Amino acid sequence: MVKRIMCLIFSVILAFSFGVNTMALLSNDPSIEPYALYTKNSYAYLDISNGNASCSAVLKGTSSVTKIKITMTLEKKTLFWWSDKQTWTKTVTGTSATLSKTYSDLSSGTYRVSAECVVYSGSKSETITVQSAEKKK
Repeated sequence: MVKRIMCLIFSVILAFSFGVNTMALLSNDPSIEPYALYTKNSYAYLDISNGNASCSAVLKGTSSVTKIKITMTLEKKTLFWWSDKQTWTKTVTGTSATLSKTYSDLSSGTYRVSAECVVYSGSKSETITVQSAEKKK
């Protein structure tokens, strides 16, 4: 009897240990949209050295992009939320944009860079938000 129970348990474990192949089907549902229509690549970067923060935000758009507006913010963590230390904005006509700035005299704490990028393609636009990794001073 014990042998049968062990065999049954082993069979169930073995059956659930095999991967299941799945396939995603294309949907005709108009409410499902891709994450970004006009953006190829975007990122935010933060480096802290000698009490200075080097902040960057980069966005590369598709060939249909006409204008990019980047609003980049250096943020400091205060308990459980993030507070703004400094904000910079740049608007570029073209398919790619980079905003790089330095902030001096950081106090001790955890920081990150957050960038909101508005990407225009003619009269249409999309907003992409990116954040850097957190860094401590």
